Amino acid sequence: MVSPQGLSTHLRQARVRAGLTGRALAAQLGWGEYKVSKIENGRQMPTHEEIMAWADKCGVDADGLFKLEELQMQALAQHFAWANRANTPAVQHDYTNLAKETIDTFGFEADLIPGHLQIVGYARRVCTELMERSGDTTEPEIEDAISQRMERAALIYDTSRNYRFLVGEAALRYWYVEPDVMRAQLAHVAVVADLPNVQIGVVPFGVELPVILLNSFTIFDGLVAVETRTTEARYHPDSDEAIVYRNAAEDLWNQAVVGPDAIKLIQQVVAELPQGEQIPLDWGES
Repeated sequence: MVSPQGLSTHLRQARVRAGLTGRALAAQLGWGEYKVSKIENGRQMPTHEEIMAWADKCGVDADGLFKLEELQMQALAQHFAWANRANTPAVQHDYTNLAKETIDTFGFEADLIPGHLQIVGYARRVCTELMERSGDTTEPEIEDAISQRMERAALIYDTSRNYRFLVGEAALRYWYVEPDVMRAQLAHVAVVADLPNVQIGVVPFGVELPVILLNSFTIFDGLVAVETRTTEARYHPDSDEAIVYRNAAEDLWNQAVVGPDAIKLIQQVVAELPQGEQIPLDWGES
C-alpha cells in the first residue's frame, strides 16, 4: 500500500495537487484530524467509499479515479495474501459485505461446491480444512467463518439478485464429506437451481474444454475475485484481467449442461451415492 506506486502514494499526491493539507482534507470529509495521515502512511486501509470521497474533494479526474480503484484492488489482494487468508473469519466477513452489495454474481468452481451453495455440514469441512492447515485457529473462529458463508447463502433467496454458478462435474462427485451429507448438499443445489433468479451449470466429464481449469473465481457486478488456497487477487471490472476471466466464464458456460439437464445430472450423482454415513473403503474397486 505504501510502495512508490501504491494506493497511499497516489492519494497523497492527489491531496497535494489539490493544495490541501491533511487537516484541511479531513475537515472537509468530516473525519478525525489524524485519519488522513494514517491512510497516507499505510496504517489504515480506506474503504471504497472513503477513496471516492477523497477523490471528489481533491478533484481527481476519471482516469485518476480508475487508477485509485485499481490500486485499492491490489492493496486488498496484498493484504489478504499477507494475512494468509485461507478462509479466516475476517476474509469471510469481507466476502459477505461484498456479496450484500452485489446484484449480479457469477461463481466458478472446478471441484468444489461454491460457497454460496454450501450447506452447514459441507461448509464446516471446507472451513475447518483450510483454516486448520493455515495455522493456529479456534473453534469459535471456524464457526464464525461458517456463519458468514450461511449468511451469503441466504442472499440467494432475494429475487432482486441474480446468480449464475458453474461447477465441474468433479465438484458433484468428489467426497469431502460423508455420503449422507453429500446427498443433502447435492439435493440443496438441485433445489436452488429451480429458483427463478438462479442458474446452475455443470461442465460434464467428456467434453472438450476451450479453457484450462486453473483457479476458482467469482465475479461481483464485474469485479473479479480469483482465489488460490492461500491468496486472492481482485481485478477492477474494466481491467484486462477481468475481461479475460469474464470471457473464460462465458466460454465454459457454453460447454455446460444447464437448467433441467443440470438438475438431472445432479440427481444421477445422488442416486449413485452409497447408503449410510461412512464412505466404504472398497468403493469403486472392481
